[in-house]
Amino acid sequence: LGRFLFTGDDVFKDVSALSGGEKARLSLLKMMMTGANVLVLDEPTNHLDISSKEVFEDALLDSPGTIILVSHDRYFLNKIPTRIVELSETGGETFLGAYDYYLEKKSGAITSGRAYLAEMRGEKAKDPYEGMSEKEKRAAQKERETNRKRLEKKREKAEADVERLEKEIRDLDGEMALCSASLDYVKANELLALQTAKKEELTAAYEAWEAAAEELDRFV
Repeated sequence: LGRFLFTGDDVFKDVSALSGGEKARLSLLKMMMTGANVLVLDEPTNHLDISSKEVFEDALLDSPGTIILVSHDRYFLNKIPTRIVELSETGGETFLGAYDYYLEKKSGAITSGRAYLAEMRGEKAKDPYEGMSEKEKRAAQKERETNRKRLEKKREKAEADVERLEKEIRDLDGEMALCSASLDYVKANELLALQTAKKEELTAAYEAWEAAAEELDRFV
């Protein structure tokens, strides 16, 4: 209750006496307390003030499960999601990263952070081959293209690792649920330890993807 900004005498209030925003916070708190490993949220930040939204965002970031959400709140979509799913009449397409990265990938207008900043300042992006002879330029371009392909493969491998590990973690969730139902707590603990290790691998895979993405972003 304290984490969701209910303090002092507020914790003894009847629900009927709460304001609309307080009722929204209470509903979110009750949802977070269920222990569900999948949360489906539709515009969850509507009717929340800034303080309440910050508390809710922190609670979601601490949540160990999967969160599927729809929101028009751009700041929220840049803070919480680790991937964006675009739905269309032909199906769905997944983009690793938050909302701004998704927009950049879709538009293709921002080729790199460096070029984007130069454009914003009204500058012309510096030619990386300026002052080179034709032979030096061709060699540099070849090396640059080799490095770009290497980084793309590195990012693609990290994406594949993320998808594989997320599936393995979901599968372990199912096995743990079966063990709990059959009261096989020894096996459940073994699976929990394995899942913890897989989550650490998943964190490393996300970091590898982010590092490769940042390196690719340097190419103008």
